Amino acid sequence: PIYHYLSAGWIALMGDSLFSVRLVSVFFGLLAVAATYRLTRQLFGTRLALFVALLLAVSFWALMYSRVKIRHISELPFALLAFSLLLKTSRAHLTSNLHLPTSILAGISLALALYTYLAAVSLLLVIFGFGVYLALKRQQWRPAAVALGIAVVLYLPLASAIAGNAARVSVVGGPLTALRAGDPQPILKNAISTLAMFGNSGDPEALYNTPGRPVFNVVGFYFFVGGVVISLWRWRDPRYAFLLLWLAGGLAPAFASIPPASLGHSITVLPVVYILAALPVTLIGKRPRRFVLAGLLVFGIAGRDLPDYFWRWPAIPEVRYLYKAELHEKARQLRDEPPATYVLSGPLSIWDRRAFTLEDVAVDSPPRWVNSDWAIVFPTRPAHYLFPLADWQTDSPPQNPVSIQFANGLIFEGWDGRGAIVVAHWRVGQTFAMAEPGIGASVASPP
Repeated sequence: PIYHYLSAGWIALMGDSLFSVRLVSVFFGLLAVAATYRLTRQLFGTRLALFVALLLAVSFWALMYSRVKIRHISELPFALLAFSLLLKTSRAHLTSNLHLPTSILAGISLALALYTYLAAVSLLLVIFGFGVYLALKRQQWRPAAVALGIAVVLYLPLASAIAGNAARVSVVGGPLTALRAGDPQPILKNAISTLAMFGNSGDPEALYNTPGRPVFNVVGFYFFVGGVVISLWRWRDPRYAFLLLWLAGGLAPAFASIPPASLGHSITVLPVVYILAALPVTLIGKRPRRFVLAGLLVFGIAGRDLPDYFWRWPAIPEVRYLYKAELHEKARQLRDEPPATYVLSGPLSIWDRRAFTLEDVAVDSPPRWVNSDWAIVFPTRPAHYLFPLADWQTDSPPQNPVSIQFANGLIFEGWDGRGAIVVAHWRVGQTFAMAEPGIGASVASPP
């Protein structure tokens, strides 16, 4: 709930508009870039940290969740701070009396991350795995245990609330439910699809991605794989082992939920993915070669991700439908040239009205909501009309009758032609059974 509480306070302070409501995500996105820089500098020095911050800032993935009003991005600053504090305590030269305050702060930061987004529970896997690794290496593992214990205790109230009302878990957690029932196939299939998101096929949801678009193109993918190989080769170094544990643990929610390869469900690994991609640049070859490699990687990511995010993705018809682009455009038109009266015809959902009002339309009189099936408007002064998809209903038989019964009991009875509009006649048969929805998938735009 942290994101929503902060958002409510911010909107009360700054007003309710499309610009102001999204600034909460913008601030968290900026903090995520800064926190990624801080952690990477702590691990590998300033040069690599600056380079990783650049890659993160121009990536499609980070831009998407930093510029839309959704809670996912708020996990990262708290998680990165917890990681940074824990890595501090794992250094051998720290005296034991410094461990407890730092470990407590790490546990509190970890708990705050858990209160931002459900997939943040993967952080517990990362910290547990790193603590076990340090114990096997006979290094400072107790700070990780202290931080983990504090985070779990502070998380218990929210965990109890989730357990008592697990609607969201039941919606997206199909593979995990199947595994508990003894069927590992869905979770294995999900894991394969999720691992493929880095270079083959990606998140299918048009809400947050060009459907099927992988995180990297060929250039970025080879750098990312190179970083994974380097980390595997140097796993005895706690820094590289931590990166691998972060990647594996952070992907766990995406393995266990749908849709597969979800950028949102795997938000925990967003920073480490770009740290791994940047590793080969600083560790392979001398300075001139590194400069060429750095330029190639920046061009490979920014040259693809920036046009994809700012131009190609918003132009997809389904994206325009899902984000109510036509309503926003009409609202801006009314805001810029407000008529005396405006009329909105047809049924508008709560999301339609929200999209319309977020543009802060100020007119002389309130809008007139009209059902165009049963009413005709005769304005007494200049008016502007907005016609969403009409809610056509009729009891009369179709002009072009047919009878096609589908396997689920839905019956297509024919169609009418009304000028440029074709009206289909459907009937719900006695044997009709609604199919299970494609859980996690975007709502398809109407034809």
